[in-house]
Order: sequence, then C-alpha cells, then structure tokens
Amino acid sequence: MKVAVIGAGAVGMLVAAYLKKEALDVTILTRGEKLSRELTEKGVTLTVGDISSTVEMKAEKFVAKDIHTYDLIFLAVKQYHLPELMSELNVLEESKLPAFVFLQNGMGHLTLLKEFKGLTSYIGIVEHGVLKRSPYEVVHTGIGQIKFGVYSGQVDVLEKLTALIHNVNFKMEIASEWLDIMTRKLVVNACINPLTALFRVENGKLRENPYFLKLMRYLFDEATETLEYMEKDLLWEEVLRICLATGKNRSSMLRDIESYNPTEIEAISGYVLANRKIDLPYTTFVYESIKGIEREGEGVCE
Repeated sequence: MKVAVIGAGAVGMLVAAYLKKEALDVTILTRGEKLSRELTEKGVTLTVGDISSTVEMKAEKFVAKDIHTYDLIFLAVKQYHLPELMSELNVLEESKLPAFVFLQNGMGHLTLLKEFKGLTSYIGIVEHGVLKRSPYEVVHTGIGQIKFGVYSGQVDVLEKLTALIHNVNFKMEIASEWLDIMTRKLVVNACINPLTALFRVENGKLRENPYFLKLMRYLFDEATETLEYMEKDLLWEEVLRICLATGKNRSSMLRDIESYNPTEIEAISGYVLANRKIDLPYTTFVYESIKGIEREGEGVCE
C-alpha cells in the first residue's frame, strides 16, 4: 500500500514514522522544499519513553495533481489549513482522488467534507499524546490509538491498512460509532484546551485547582447541552480521568499560544458556538479570549 501524509506536524510525523516501521511505502508531503529535503536526509526521530530511533523517510513537496499515485492519504494539517488544501483537491478529477483520512481536532472539518469531491473519505480520531521536538523529531508522550470512521465510500482501504499494523504502540480500530466518539473528544477538548491556554497551566491543574475545576464544569455543561450529549455523568468522569492521566501535559492549544501560532479554537469552541441553542457565556468568553490572544500574537495594533 502506497501512503502519503500531508503535513509534518506532530501527528503527521507520528503517523508516518509508525507506518514506515510497518514497512509501508510512506511519503510525507510538505509545502516547503527545505523541510522535505531535511526530512529525507535526516529521517524522523521517534522517541517512546527513554528509547529513540530514527526512521528513514521519503518527503516531497506537495503537488496536488500528483496525489493520484497514492492509495491512501492522511490529511494531518491543522483545521485552519484545510479549506485551502481541500480547494486544491476539489479541482481534480474525482476518479483520480485516492482515499483520504482526516486527522483534525474538533469537528469543523465535517462541514467542509459536505463539499469535498473525494469519493472515499474517512475520519480519524487520534487518541495519542504527541509532541514535536524539532522539524524532524517527535515524542510519543501517550500511547493510545486511532479510531477510524467511514464518512463516505467503502471501508475496504481502511481494512487493508489496519490488517498491516501490528505495533502495540500504534493500534488502529474501525469504529461504527465514530460520530459519538468524535463528539466526546470535542467536549473534552472544549473543556480542557482553552482553559490551559488562557491560564498557561498543565492539564492536571484544571482538576487540582477548585476554581479552574468550576470553570471546566461550566464549559462542559454548555458543550453537552448544545451538542445534546445525554450520558453526561460518564463523560464528566472521562474528562477528569484525562486531566489526571495527562496531568503534566501542555495542551496543543497552549503550545500554539506559546509559539505565537494560530490555534484550533474555531474548530472546538467555535463549533460549539455555531451549534448553540442556548446562551453560552463561558464558551463565548474562552473563544473570544483565545481569538484575542491570537490577534495580539500577530502584532496587530489599532
């Protein structure tokens, strides 16, 4: 199976490294030629616990018209890069489009997928902890799995892929209830990520500090009410377990803020607001606050 991973962020590098370890034909596709040269020359260094290994990797500059040469493509770019990327793909002939896996946080890409020409599209829900240490180094900070759902087309490409994966650190599962799993993850992200980014704290502090805990619960109630999620008690326990299990982790939104990069607030809290049926004062506050911090990071002066 010939696979491409578009995007050389933390998740993209993690996926590419593990697939290459399973002897698949893998190429990372990047926007920049310099990065693709570096990845080809140096490979991807994958660290799990105290063990680091370097995986040889092919990397090339992304050219939309050439993607027909692959059987499966993982889209591992941030939500805010998706519209431009998908517009480039949508001008190609449908018959030349391979199968795609969307690996974004949040649920904003579900709206984009309604207009996507790809005949076979899968949703990938990443439950791994991962940290990008350099342009060619990635740390697997938490062992989880990737759960896949079929958005459109047939499941056969996914079945072929999962049959090839045997690494216990990189499990894959095809899930029929993917939308429910995705909704639960969105609620968890909507509770944890904005608060860690605003208060510049590790995940565990949200559970330890009673004032942060109250705020997290307010965000939880707004998200579950808006998304009409019924099993609230179980999901709240899951939020608390994740805070405990990832206590020393700095959320991706916090790392984006610290690096003066755009965040995925639009696809997380923004998605909740877009589906509002009631007033959402706490979600509105964190959304506007993160957007304001992003604006300050751009060096905008009025």
